[in-house]
Amino acid sequence: MLAVISLMTAGVFALDVTIPLGHVVWLLYLLPLWLSARLESPTAPRRYALLCTLLFGIGFSLAPPGVDVRTALFNRALGTGMVWGAAFLLSQRRAADTALRAANSRLELQVAEQTQSVTAANRRLTQRLVEQQQAEEARRASEERYRELVERAGDIIYRTDAAGRFTYCNPTSLRILGYLPEELLGRHYLEIVLPSCRAQAERFYGRQFVRQVPRTVYEVPVTTKDGREVWLGQHAQLLMEEQTVSGFQVVARDITERKRVEQALRESEERFSKAFQSSPAGMAISRLEDGRVLDVNEAFVRVSGFSRGELIGMSSLDVGIWVNPEDRRQLADTLRRDGFLRHLEKAFRTKSGEVRHGLFNVEPVRIGREDCLLTLVLDITRRTEAEAALRHSQSVLQVQQHALMRLTKSQHIGSGNWQPALEELMRTSAQALAVDRASVWLLDRNGAMLDCAELYEQRAAQHSRGQRLNVAQYPRYCAELLREQVVDAHDVERDPRTSELLSAYLRPLGIVSLLDVPIFFGGRLAGVVCHERIGVPRAWTSEETQFATSIGNLVTLAYEAKQRQEAESALVMAKEAAEFANRAKSDFLATMSHEIRTPMNAIVGMADLLSETPLNDDQREYVQIFRDAGSNLLSLINDVLDLSKIEAGHLDLDIVDFDLNDLVQRAAELVAVRAAEKNLELAYQIQPDVPTSLVGDPNRLRQVLLNLLGNAIKFTDQGEVVLRVERDPQAEGPGTLLFTVRDTGIGIPTDKLTAIFERFTQVDSSMTRAYSGTGLGLTISRRLVERMGGKLWVESEVGKGSLFSFSAKFAVHLQPAQDVPPAQWEQLAGLRTLIVDDNATNRLIVRETLTGWGIPAAEASGGDEALEELRRAAKTGLPYRLVILDVRMPKRSGWEVAETIARSPWLAGLSLIMLTSERRAGDHARARECGVVRYLTKPFRRSDLFNGMMAVIRNAASADRQGGILGAAPDSTEPVEEMAGLSILLAEDYVDNRRMMEFYFKATPHRVETAANGQVAVDMFMRGSYDLVLMDIQMPVMDGYAATKAIRAWEQAQGRRPVPILALTANALQGEVQRSVEAGCTAHLTKPIRKARLMEAIQLYYQTASLAPSGADASSAPVVLQISGEFEALMPGFLERRRQDLLQIAEAVAREDYVLVRDIGHGLKGAGGTYGLDAISAYGRAFEAAADHKDGAAVRETLGACTSYLDRLQLVYV
Repeated sequence: MLAVISLMTAGVFALDVTIPLGHVVWLLYLLPLWLSARLESPTAPRRYALLCTLLFGIGFSLAPPGVDVRTALFNRALGTGMVWGAAFLLSQRRAADTALRAANSRLELQVAEQTQSVTAANRRLTQRLVEQQQAEEARRASEERYRELVERAGDIIYRTDAAGRFTYCNPTSLRILGYLPEELLGRHYLEIVLPSCRAQAERFYGRQFVRQVPRTVYEVPVTTKDGREVWLGQHAQLLMEEQTVSGFQVVARDITERKRVEQALRESEERFSKAFQSSPAGMAISRLEDGRVLDVNEAFVRVSGFSRGELIGMSSLDVGIWVNPEDRRQLADTLRRDGFLRHLEKAFRTKSGEVRHGLFNVEPVRIGREDCLLTLVLDITRRTEAEAALRHSQSVLQVQQHALMRLTKSQHIGSGNWQPALEELMRTSAQALAVDRASVWLLDRNGAMLDCAELYEQRAAQHSRGQRLNVAQYPRYCAELLREQVVDAHDVERDPRTSELLSAYLRPLGIVSLLDVPIFFGGRLAGVVCHERIGVPRAWTSEETQFATSIGNLVTLAYEAKQRQEAESALVMAKEAAEFANRAKSDFLATMSHEIRTPMNAIVGMADLLSETPLNDDQREYVQIFRDAGSNLLSLINDVLDLSKIEAGHLDLDIVDFDLNDLVQRAAELVAVRAAEKNLELAYQIQPDVPTSLVGDPNRLRQVLLNLLGNAIKFTDQGEVVLRVERDPQAEGPGTLLFTVRDTGIGIPTDKLTAIFERFTQVDSSMTRAYSGTGLGLTISRRLVERMGGKLWVESEVGKGSLFSFSAKFAVHLQPAQDVPPAQWEQLAGLRTLIVDDNATNRLIVRETLTGWGIPAAEASGGDEALEELRRAAKTGLPYRLVILDVRMPKRSGWEVAETIARSPWLAGLSLIMLTSERRAGDHARARECGVVRYLTKPFRRSDLFNGMMAVIRNAASADRQGGILGAAPDSTEPVEEMAGLSILLAEDYVDNRRMMEFYFKATPHRVETAANGQVAVDMFMRGSYDLVLMDIQMPVMDGYAATKAIRAWEQAQGRRPVPILALTANALQGEVQRSVEAGCTAHLTKPIRKARLMEAIQLYYQTASLAPSGADASSAPVVLQISGEFEALMPGFLERRRQDLLQIAEAVAREDYVLVRDIGHGLKGAGGTYGLDAISAYGRAFEAAADHKDGAAVRETLGACTSYLDRLQLVYV
């Protein structure tokens, strides 16, 4: 619009200029003015007026010529004024309108704004009210959550007022502090603070209160109700109300454990600091990043030579500590790879430039927030030098040891080659000790001169001898040697011990050091071994001194070997003489045994024959004296032989398996007759816990028992003799047993208790006269017991008896054999038994035996008491089923009691077993009449008693009381069954024995022919026809062994059945049985031979041999042995196992397994002795010996012999 107005004005101006219109023109100017007034802007008229003024000015300047300037000027001025006036009026009006419209607009706007503001204020007020309501609800919810959070918080939360009194405590605070709410609320918080810290806490929180610090953190110790100290880490916040502090709110946590750890850490740091500073090892702390030292201790300063100030801030490279720069790189590489260094030995340089050796250990540590390295270094320079010296010393020592080893193996030193031995010793010694001279000097017989026996000079490598030194010129030097002192002079010029040798010996030879060792022969100084150094003095180490001493000892050995060689011929002669003496002694013993036993055989035999003839009382007494004297003489011979073996050390124990029950029983049986002759009670008792399956020498144990039992019977006139066996309570292990033999004899005085064990010694001379004897028995017994690992002693009282005790050690089988297997005991259950014996010991033994089998038993001490007990039991309805009855009892004997029982109908179901100390003719018949089931001789075998009781069980319901004795042993006094006469060849060189044998057979149907030696016997056997041969072993021309072999060879060649050959020998040495069997003898009889025994053997072996097939060769001649009937059930299995053993030996020797051969042989040796088969024991020993020497041929030979023996063996059970 404004542009249109401007164009209209410009058009009017153009007309005004070109065409003079006069005053009309102003009207044209007023039209645009009016239009401008219509514009909105109040300034538009003024702008228009300004434009018109400008145009009037331009028009005035452009007026055409001739125009009146004044008129034109006037007109223009008038026009301008009009325009300006109109414009002013229009502008004012327009301005007023505009102002009015603006005022209206503003008013309307204000009204609208006020309305809008009121509306907005209303909305905000409404919103604020809503928000305030929501905020209130949120606040309440927040407060609830806050309260719940506070109540459940694991931290302590409490509030106090401005004075510091508790106004709130959450449950955690009450729990930790141990108070109830009412005990804590209202109290001042300082009351629970540790008294020593209250002032500090009061100041801290006082400053927060005064300065109005909003929040603080403080650690304070408090005391709980029970007195414990608890550390709290507290966050305290001020509570403000209207710019005023109204209290504290505290959140605290129990930091007791943290404080303890911090305290421990501080203590650890203090300890580390103290250890660091006081450590004897050098310690340095350096940064891991660049290796610069942070701190060092005093030890490190001493080791390195640098001061602390010189080291701190420096690295090892800076101070140049490493001798070899490569070591630093190696340490760095190891640290990067492993993170640590352990026991690294390196050379380092000190400040002074000295090179030393250190043992380095480096560990990473963290100090504050910085990673560091802790280096420990030990100065091991001395150790390194010592190790180097030790290595050198060990090298030298090794050389010396090798030298000594060569010398000890030298043939010269041990063989007595004196001079070659000395040359080798001195040469080796000089080289090993690196000395110039080595020599041996020996004192002459007078001890006045030292003679050089050998000198070796190493530089010249030459040997010499012959120099001499006068001992009197060197008294101090010799005194040192006499005190067995080594003279180790490092510098002979300064050592006082060598001052005497300087001018005459040391200086002329240039010797500066010496090491001299004295040598002794037979406890006296004999010389000296010298080691000498020329040139520079040297010190001697202890190893070198020891080596020199060893050389001296070897010189002594060489000298002794020399003496030994010189005496060797004499020793050989002495040895040959000793061997000859030993052989002579053995031959003498064998000859003496034979020569004495052979006439004794005649004496005893003739006495036996004479006793069978009609004699008056005096004559019978004389004959009995002959017989007793002969027995005593034989006992003496045996004792002398045993004693000689013991003293010569030739008595060896034969270790085999054996059964203790059987051994004790057999020993008791052997002396039972003697006890019965004196009316003594003989008993033995083996405790239940004693192992009975043992390994040892049963023969020697039996010998000791027989000796002690025989002595007890000999020196006891009335009462009893009891043998007891138990485990030794003083020993560990079950194999040490204690044997005691108690008697009621005469006793031994106390002052004689030791003397009785001396040989040929008795209590006094009256003993020998009254009881006879040599006094050797106890001596031999004591030696045997000592060989068995025990000891023998005696306790005695005169008039009351003696107690001999001995211990012995044996091996024990893990599974011992039992005479009565436990499985069979149950069969005797309920067999109610009465034991009748006047001797309490016998009753005890029987009762303990029965109790061990689970059998109820009662006792009676006499016949009347027994019958009364039997009547009582029968009336009560519980009768006894068995009575074990002793024969000999006072008042009423066992026979009387047995006869009473047999006549009593009310005792019809009762069985009897009788015990007797002696067997008499007719006892068996009398026992059968009384209905006795078993008739046993005391001491009885447990197995015999058990078998008798089993017979009672088997016959309890239907046995015929008149049926006789079941299984009773035959009476030895009853005559043997007669048989047809035999043709017997007797080979015997001793005339008296031949006559005695002829008398033996005089009253028999047998025909006897005699031969004076073995050769005559062989010739007679080949010409004649004989049923049996009695072969003496020791005979002239041809002995019994050779004669037997010749007869067996002839029989085999002729295809004849082997004739029984019974060996007769007086030789008491071992091995005779085996030699007899190997020669072909059927049996072996030892002189002196009684008639009854001889007749039994002839009957037994002839009847057995007659069963052998005709044409059997000599090796098939039967070997007949008598075996106890108690082994009858065991022997077949035993022999079969032995045959299996032989098969194993055959397989073992084929593969050369000699260990197995020896083991089986050892078993055969023990098994044979247990079952009484001595030949099997002998073969077992032969197997052992052959296996020890790995002699296969000997094993096969023994195998054939043993196999043949088992094939020919025939057993007869008695």
